[in-house]
Amino acid sequence: MSSIHRIRKTDNLIDLYRYSISKYDSLNAFQILGDNISYSAFNKDVEKMANYFENMKRSAIQIAIENSYYFAVAYFAVIISNNIAVLSNNNLEKFDNKIKIKQKISAEFATENNRRIS
Repeated sequence: MSSIHRIRKTDNLIDLYRYSISKYDSLNAFQILGDNISYSAFNKDVEKMANYFENMKRSAIQIAIENSYYFAVAYFAVIISNNIAVLSNNNLEKFDNKIKIKQKISAEFATENNRRIS
């Protein structure tokens, strides 16, 4: 007999994100070059990046990142800050709002947390 799991109803992506952070707080969300990053640490990075995007309300922010951690931080930060995430390849020429997310995240978070994210 198989077990039935209850499925939690969510209203939107931010609701699902916040629920996951609260439920899995200390569990590993990412593992990068041997470093484990918990949901809680991931959330701190997302919040810092979302604060950076706060003054760009309703902007289309192009995200072209190959590293999954940088991508996840940038994507959730854009959504939480009430902006519009535009996923693309590495061509950052199409939008006026070109932000070098990788460099910003590297400067803000990688060195602060002594992470070796490449």
